[in-house]
Amino acid sequence: MDTGEMTLHNIGIIEMADPETGRRIWVDSASKRVRDTYGQWRKELITNNLNTFRRSGIDTVQLYTDRDYVPALLELFRRRNG
Repeated sequence: MDTGEMTLHNIGIIEMADPETGRRIWVDSASKRVRDTYGQWRKELITNNLNTFRRSGIDTVQLYTDRDYVPALLELFRRRNG
């Protein structure tokens, strides 16, 4: 995960696009309410995805762009070999 995408930064009015539909909207990222709503949406999206994978029996590992990925992968392999 790109940690830069986990929060919406206060940079004023920005244009955002839905990559699936192409729909574009203007968002005021200076609004605390907008930033809080975005942060909550991201957390719920990640939680829902992880829960779906777990219910389906799919192993998961969270990798971050600003961290070393080796420890997370080693932990996944340890869990698999239980």
